[in-house]
Parts: sequence; structure tokens; C-alpha cells
Amino acid sequence: MYPEAKFYEPYGRTLTVSGTPMVRGFDPQDAARRFLSDHADVFESEFADLVPDREVKLLNNRTVIFYHQEIDGFSVDGSSGRTCYADIDSSTGLGVLDIFDYLVFQSLFLENASLACDCDTSTGTGICDILDFVCFQTAFARGCEKE
Repeated sequence: MYPEAKFYEPYGRTLTVSGTPMVRGFDPQDAARRFLSDHADVFESEFADLVPDREVKLLNNRTVIFYHQEIDGFSVDGSSGRTCYADIDSSTGLGVLDIFDYLVFQSLFLENASLACDCDTSTGTGICDILDFVCFQTAFARGCEKE
């Protein structure tokens, strides 16, 4: 399909497709929608079942858009909607933590992004405070396999 595409397929099911931009769009969200409308079958899903989850801007000016699969309003196990909270960038594969997850979190925290501000909801959703930072550190230290 795309010779430079990389597929992450644990357990025989495609969870992530990455590589050079494969489809052009007006913006990253439009490009992702166009790709998924043509290739949702790669994820063994219908396009209508793929729901935008979160968006992360990387240092190389690329944007990663995460989707998860829902059927009748429920997240499907194994979709990105059920991954480890601390695995923010998934650059080393889903559920594998590295320094980039920590750095992306710090950038999101400084931008007051809801993804970083909703780890600890003691101050309400979308409000970043030190408890969100500590919550992320705890999740990162715990690792993904224990969640």
C-alpha cells in the first residue's frame, strides 16, 4: 500500500501505522480522516467506528493523531483508547515507555493541554496543577504492563 509505512501489529492486529505522510489534507486531522476513510479495513474496523482520541505535535513539526475503536459507544479492547496513560507518543510502539513520552507530557503540560491536565481531576478537567504532574510521574514509573 505505502512502501515507507511501518505497521505495529501485536497479537496479529494492526494498531498503529506510521511513516512519512501518506495522504495530503487541509490539515493533519483532514489527512487522518482521508486515510482512515480509505483504509479503515487495515485496522479491521469500519471508518464510522474510529473515534479521534488525542493529538500530539512532535518536535519535528509532525502531528500524531490517535484514534480508538468504539462499537455502540464502547471502546474496543486493544484499540488505542485502552492504552497506558503514560504512553503519550507511542513512538516505540504502544505500551512501551521512553524519554519521549516524558518530554511530550512536559510540553503538553506547559501548554495546559487537556491530555496532560486530566491525569488527576481533583481540580476539575482541563486544569493543570502539580497533582497532574505527579500523577503522570507515578503512571510513568509504574509502566504500562502494570495498568
